[in-house]
Amino acid sequence: MARELGGLSPQGHREAREETSLRQVACAEPRVRAGSTTLMRVRLRTAPITEIMARVIDAGRLDEATWENELKPLLEAQPRQAGFEIRRLLILASSDRYEIPRTLSYEVNRTLRDFGYPGDLPGVAGERKGAKASERFLSAVAENVTEASPTFDALRALVAPDAADVTIAVLDTTVDLTHPALAGSISPALEAVNRALDAVAPVRDGGRATHGTPVSAIALRGTDHLKLLPQPIIDDAGNLLAPGETIDAVIAGGARVVNLSIGTTSAAEVEVLEAAILRHPETLFVLAAGNGHARLGSQGYPPETTIAARDYPNVQVVTSTTREHTLPPRSAFGADLAALGESVRSASPVARPTDPLYFTASGTSMAAPQVSSIAGRCLVLDATLDPVALGRLLDVTSDKSEHWDDLVKARGTVNAERACAVAAAAVLVRRGASAEAAVKRLPIPSREKPAVLAALTQFLGGR
Repeated sequence: MARELGGLSPQGHREAREETSLRQVACAEPRVRAGSTTLMRVRLRTAPITEIMARVIDAGRLDEATWENELKPLLEAQPRQAGFEIRRLLILASSDRYEIPRTLSYEVNRTLRDFGYPGDLPGVAGERKGAKASERFLSAVAENVTEASPTFDALRALVAPDAADVTIAVLDTTVDLTHPALAGSISPALEAVNRALDAVAPVRDGGRATHGTPVSAIALRGTDHLKLLPQPIIDDAGNLLAPGETIDAVIAGGARVVNLSIGTTSAAEVEVLEAAILRHPETLFVLAAGNGHARLGSQGYPPETTIAARDYPNVQVVTSTTREHTLPPRSAFGADLAALGESVRSASPVARPTDPLYFTASGTSMAAPQVSSIAGRCLVLDATLDPVALGRLLDVTSDKSEHWDDLVKARGTVNAERACAVAAAAVLVRRGASAEAAVKRLPIPSREKPAVLAALTQFLGGR
């Protein structure tokens, strides 16, 4: 049952460099991502926005006529997900140097929200306080579930430029497959899996899409090289829907990772899920720990009725962390890993035209797909990783902290970019490089390389 980013002082120089960097991004030609049409078509589509933003930057102000008559209509024609077009507006809203009149602040905020950004940047209304422009921009980017990771793209280009996409099965409630955050990311095996399941379990009503949709978008975050294979496995009342048959079908459909942001409340539910997990030892299952503040295996989460309280080599159980890297007061502990699960911005199912496309959700249900996404990205970089190796990789690359010593087995919170960096470095080592040489080649900041080397050494030592 479901429980469900004249002379200047040193500071001035830094600010000038920061502003120059933002300006360069705002006016730069876009880089073509996988799945785009052609370079020429992308340039033709975005050139007007580039020109408008260049004029706004030169003027230092976004005026109402430019917004209403030029910029807004062009943005409204764009897909409602992260992209170079909307990112230019985000840069403008993040910067101290450009004025957005209060009369436009609501519309700018709403537009940013429609594209998956927080839309409440401090200072959009003219009162810019606190963090620097670059910090505000990066924080907003990090919150957008549809943003791609440049670090992952660079790592993939280094070690696996021709790698196949990796399929992640999200077994949950119904999913809104029309949502722009999921566009282009649905596994081509979905129709065949649907037909196979219709033959053995024709009645499977996954209820409303309010849970499965945000979980799915989080599972795909970071890259367009992850494909979604969704299936309803739970209804609105919390009843499981043909769980064994569904797991068998999605794995036959190519899923390497299965996300289960659900809970169990009976021995019968545990029995059927356990049998399915044991039938597929080469598949990684990622389970949500639960939203009750108790230790897994204790009276609150007895292993007899709680699948997350049991131990399997191909299962990673995930609890939630806040943005301050602490355990929320309503999350289970004693899990394998901890990932961000509080106030996670993700896709919201749209039932009416006025419904918001993105919202924030909390709970271990939102933490589990964060791990599924990281695991999927690591598999893109190294398809030979098995579930045990993936679990160890996620463990050794976590950000360790005394706070987590007794709360999760990894003793810290997952670090997506470090996990991907270590996965890529391990591929280079397998090809003959030393650990030091492999890490030196990675396209990551120099300050991160000591931690990556330490984690790589630990990871290789356990293989």
